[in-house]
Amino acid sequence: MAEIEINADRVLVRLDAPATTELTREELVFPENIRHILLDCRGVKMITSLPLAAIMLMLDREKRRSQLEFLNVEPELRHLLERTGLARWLKIHPPGTDQDV
Repeated sequence: MAEIEINADRVLVRLDAPATTELTREELVFPENIRHILLDCRGVKMITSLPLAAIMLMLDREKRRSQLEFLNVEPELRHLLERTGLARWLKIHPPGTDQDV
C-alpha cells in the first residue's frame, strides 16, 4: 500500500515496489480542497497496469482542480510514462527532486 500524507491543500503519495503492483483507485480519492498532488516515485523503475489505471483515473478526475506531479522519476519509469502518452499531461521531475517543488 502507498503511504499517503495529506497536508492542507496538498497530498504526497509515496510509491514503493508493492504499491506499484497493488495501488487501487480507491486509495487515490482525495478531499475537494486538494490542489496539489505529488507522487514520489523514489526507487520505482516500473509500474503495473492496475496502479497505472488508478493514476489515469485520478488524473482524469482531478485535472480540473488539482496539479499532479511525479517526483524522483527514474529513467525507466519516465520511458514508460512517455510510451503510454501520460507524460504529456504530467509534470515529471528526475531523481533527487524534493517534495517541496
